Order: sequence, then C-alpha cells, then structure tokens
Amino acid sequence: MKSELNDLMAQRGFEAIVVLATHDYSASLDYLVGSVRITGGMAWKKRDADPILVVNGMEIEEARASGLTSYTYSDFGYYELFAQNNNDPIKAQVALWGVILDRLGVHSGKIGIYGTGENNQVLAQVDLLREAYPQYQFVGEAGSTLFDQAALTKSVDELA
Repeated sequence: MKSELNDLMAQRGFEAIVVLATHDYSASLDYLVGSVRITGGMAWKKRDADPILVVNGMEIEEARASGLTSYTYSDFGYYELFAQNNNDPIKAQVALWGVILDRLGVHSGKIGIYGTGENNQVLAQVDLLREAYPQYQFVGEAGSTLFDQAALTKSVDELA
C-alpha cells in the first residue's frame, strides 16, 4: 500500500527517493504519483512527506493535474546551472539534484533511485553525484524493490 512507503523507506534507511521519468513507462512513477503522463522529469519523495514532481515547463499543467505539488526545472534554477556547467546536461542535472535535495531539507543520507532513463546517462550521472555529494549514498535496488513490496497489498482507495 502507498501508506507503507514511509515505513519501507525507513527500513531501507532512505532519507528520500527519486523516480526518473522519460518517454518510457515507469511502474514506479505510476505507483508513486498516479497516472500523470510526463515524458521528462522526476518525482521526489522525502521520507514522511508527500511526493513532488519536477518537470519541464511544457508538462507543468499535466503535473499539476496530478494534485501533487509540482515545479518546473526553472523553479530550481536549472538553466542557470546548465550555463554554469558549460551546457553539459548531465553535470547540470547533478547540480539540480543538489538544489532539490537542499530544498527538500535532505542534507545527507541514503537516496533511492528508481524509474527509467538511458542506462549510460544514469550511470554517468550517479558517478558524478557520488563525487559531488559525498554526504549522500545514491543507490538502486535489485530484486524486490520498495515499490514491489508496497504494491503487494492494496488499500480500498488503491482498488478503486
């Protein structure tokens, strides 16, 4: 059940999770935020807080229709970060994650990474994240994930 996400996060030692969204379907994104259809962005959830969506400007209305607090990349200064990082999108994303984590009030700890993306880019980004932010542990899961376990049972609302 979605109501178990905070407990499952605590069991894994996660301070926050992020679900990457691309043009490919992500069961983890769908479970966390509902049927919102975004093709570029991410959903963040700090433990014991509601999820938020961060999307490109063209998808902000779709994100807001989810009922979740939604932001654009611009709200976090992405385009300035992009310029500061010599127009390197992966380095700009790394800087963006730092800004988002700071705004979420997560200053250290384990961050679970889920969702979809180009494997080579995600791996490169995680390497850079670990280098830039040694106060965090950026991790994925194999086998039965947080979302797999949460989906094993359903609340009445989830069945509707």
